[in-house]
Amino acid sequence: MSEFLGGFTFFDWLSLASATLFALAFGMRDIRWLRWLTIAACAIDVCVYYFIRPGQPLWVQFGESLVFIAINAYHLVRLWQERRAQELKGEYAQLFRQNFSLFSPGEFRRLMKMGRWATVPPGTRMLTRGQRVEDVIFFVDGGADVYLDEGRCVGSMEPGGVAGEVSFFKAGAATAHVDTHTESRVFLLPHEVILLLKERHPELYIKVSYVLGQHVAFKLGEANERKDFGPTRSPAVEGQTPERVAEAVV
Repeated sequence: MSEFLGGFTFFDWLSLASATLFALAFGMRDIRWLRWLTIAACAIDVCVYYFIRPGQPLWVQFGESLVFIAINAYHLVRLWQERRAQELKGEYAQLFRQNFSLFSPGEFRRLMKMGRWATVPPGTRMLTRGQRVEDVIFFVDGGADVYLDEGRCVGSMEPGGVAGEVSFFKAGAATAHVDTHTESRVFLLPHEVILLLKERHPELYIKVSYVLGQHVAFKLGEANERKDFGPTRSPAVEGQTPERVAEAVV
């Protein structure tokens, strides 16, 4: 063994160190450690491939190692950005808890850049029955009343509520009026942006669709279970069938 090791050159020891780091990297459960160790191993390889043949570096292997370093460094930056995003504050943290806890903080922050915030005064009509809906509306603070007909309130939106999700799935018009009854803070996510996610960020599209689908299922389930169909947080209608009630899900 001593004779075998005694025959090792400096570059042999470097190669052994690189292989050891690669082995350790793939044994890491923490993805950040995996990438740091991979970068360290590739950095050693860069030295080996450049200096092992003086005047004749192994350029192909040298370039491959640099590419691996760049890829892992990029993902480390992404991980760092997502870790920073975990420190959500104020209305961002509130919206995250209400509707987007399924998302990673990084995904959530990316989604926030695709929509817009608005402060809506009381008495503002957010949706008009029979008219086209352009945004899914997330009520972060405040609230709104839901009407099938003018003057007849059949439900309400509270903080954490969503309007416009059924219109998104049906690609149709609003099925009820939605009027704010107090000053409300809302986040608006355009339908067209959600559709673009399907092509550009399918993983985000799936999660957004799941969140919206949960709201639809909750409203329909509440409407079907309630026998008196009185005014509730979901838009149930007195004296109507569950199918008719479903039309009021906005």
